[in-house]
Amino acid sequence: MQLGINCCLKNLSEFNWGLTLLFVVLFFAGCKKNPPAAKILTSIAVTTPPVKTAYTIGDTFDPTGMVVTATYSDKSTSEITITANMLSYDFSTVGNKTVTITYDGQTTTFTGITVNAALAITGFSPAEAQHDSIITITGVSFNPTPANNIVAFNGIAATVVSATTTQLTVKVPKDKNSSGKISVTVANNTATSATNFTYVFTAVVSTLTVGGGNPLSIVLDASDNMYTNNFYSILKITSVGIVSDMNVNFGSVDGLALDGQGNLYVASGSYSTIYKIILSTGEISTLAGNGGQGLTNGFGTAATFNYPSGLTFDGHGNLYVADLFNDAIRKIVIATGQVTTLAGGNGGLDVNYPKGVALDTAGNVYVANYGGSNILRISPTGSVNTLAGSGYGGIVDGKGAAAQFLAPAGIVYDGIGNLYVADITAIRKIVISTGVVTTIAGSGGFGGRADGVGAAAQFSQANAIVMDTSGNLYVADENDGIRKITFE
Repeated sequence: MQLGINCCLKNLSEFNWGLTLLFVVLFFAGCKKNPPAAKILTSIAVTTPPVKTAYTIGDTFDPTGMVVTATYSDKSTSEITITANMLSYDFSTVGNKTVTITYDGQTTTFTGITVNAALAITGFSPAEAQHDSIITITGVSFNPTPANNIVAFNGIAATVVSATTTQLTVKVPKDKNSSGKISVTVANNTATSATNFTYVFTAVVSTLTVGGGNPLSIVLDASDNMYTNNFYSILKITSVGIVSDMNVNFGSVDGLALDGQGNLYVASGSYSTIYKIILSTGEISTLAGNGGQGLTNGFGTAATFNYPSGLTFDGHGNLYVADLFNDAIRKIVIATGQVTTLAGGNGGLDVNYPKGVALDTAGNVYVANYGGSNILRISPTGSVNTLAGSGYGGIVDGKGAAAQFLAPAGIVYDGIGNLYVADITAIRKIVISTGVVTTIAGSGGFGGRADGVGAAAQFSQANAIVMDTSGNLYVADENDGIRKITFE
């Protein structure tokens, strides 16, 4: 009996311990806080929309630069970074889009994403202009705020005057290197024009030396030291402006040329002779001609000229001479003194009172045809054709025969496909490939001496023209000294 009671008491004791443990567990469980209500995503707003760059049907949407702001049921907000792995949608077309985003197990559909067309330039006008001119650029996806469009001409920054999403008005920068592609950058996207813009230089005329000397000819050496005539003598003007007189008398100095070997060549119209001066010693010798007037080919003094005028050197040991009263272009092989007639000599049928000559890199000779009021091109084989000019005197810009020259006297090639012509009271430019003629300085009206920009400048009688190593022009302006033309 006692054993049975003891067993019952033991069992009761264990039961009470179990109840106590259950009570404790239930007590602490009852003390635990209830979980908060789930924070539910209620809306999503796109604050920075994406920009279409390049999509095809079925592409994964590229969210680069997109900012999404999420609002929750407790009114808190946060920014969501959307990655390509979270959002897949067909953005192959532009316009307003509806997008479904799954976030934290919840799906929300929202509208308001505008996918813009890729930034692009479709055109610009005009195709060429001077600095500070206004250019209109058309395209798509420009920013309507002018300052948010970064425009450059061949990498040179330009000022945006006004802007819409499809059109920009821009001021051409004042920089000679502005020719080339136009680019527009909006945010991190850049579009480039398909064609090149051409920067039109503005010619600024100043006076280097004033009056005296009756300058008819001019030449520059590789260091930009200048040689010009002082009446019957020759002046040297260094690149820093130091002037010295060679104190020689050639009767008249109608043409000058250098051979790059330290020798200066002089065409004396008065003496119908071509002279050579060794600059280091001052020694003067006769290269060709004998003082008599005629159209005789031969060597040295056996040859004759009739008022030789402009000279040019071809870089291969030859001089070309504008033989004024013979209506001919002559060639002299310097090493032997051999004189031949390249073109003309036929009574002015094509070459007519030539005053100036220039050469391009292909060996073509260009003639300032004073009596014919035009510009001739002579091939290395002597074939003659008219590059520009109608043959009627005047200052008229145009293409080829539509242009007019008054009395072209000097001519120079710039090495990049253009000719510059001293046309008495105006300076003209010819694009060789097209024959297009424009007036860059002087008005072509009555002569005078006035410094200025473009047509505001005046020339008395522009006779010869050369270009220095920096692309500046120098004009021998009879009665008014040496004029300098720089380009902006």
